[in-house]
Amino acid sequence: MRYEVETLCSHMLWLRAWWERHGEGIRAADRRAAAHVHDHFIDGAGFARAIARQAGFIMDEQRMRDYSWGRSFQTGRASGGAQ
Repeated sequence: MRYEVETLCSHMLWLRAWWERHGEGIRAADRRAAAHVHDHFIDGAGFARAIARQAGFIMDEQRMRDYSWGRSFQTGRASGGAQ
């Protein structure tokens, strides 16, 4: 069960990082849809972070925030992101 909880926490934090990168674009395309999912990403990541800390899981959130999400290396560097 520990592995499943750690994996769930990791996935939630990855989703939060994805939302941080793409949320504005989705908001521009469909403000109402973005509003409906925004709190799920934010709150879910908050709960996952708290569980991970309490359980002693090591989550590399900086790596998640820096992930390129399909952008090229050059695009990521030009925008200040990661590889």
